[in-house]
Amino acid sequence: MFIAGNHDFAFERQAAVAEALVPPEVTYLRDQAVSLDGLTVWGAPWQPLVHGLGVQPGAWAGARGRMGRIPDDVDVLLTHGPPHGILDQTSARPPERVGCADLRRRIASLSRLRLHTFGHIHEAYGIERHGDVTFVNASTCDLRYEPRNAPVVVEV
Repeated sequence: MFIAGNHDFAFERQAAVAEALVPPEVTYLRDQAVSLDGLTVWGAPWQPLVHGLGVQPGAWAGARGRMGRIPDDVDVLLTHGPPHGILDQTSARPPERVGCADLRRRIASLSRLRLHTFGHIHEAYGIERHGDVTFVNASTCDLRYEPRNAPVVVEV
């Protein structure tokens, strides 16, 4: 399964065409949940607008309402962008925290959540644990878009 990122323009501009190209054994998540081995996995590509970088499908302007779409019983959450304050710091001078505060608030209300994985902020690659939830910024590319970061494997 996968979600789109901010360079996957086809999923923003020609969603039906792009989604039709996804092989049947692969699930593209866009505001939807799937069940996998007894876990509820929910995913979406939305993220806050950061320095005008666009799939910011519809940018994040419409995302506040989207946070309510995350089901209460989600175990694994996949989003493109990070929650505010967690693996979201840029290398700008001065550094900025660019994660979504609405996403962070929604996560705080999810009692079953165990894993939240995202990317977007390449320089914030890594893993943090907050309470019972493991947060993974799985950006494989560095700021020059070179694939320098190892894939992250997490057992849930």
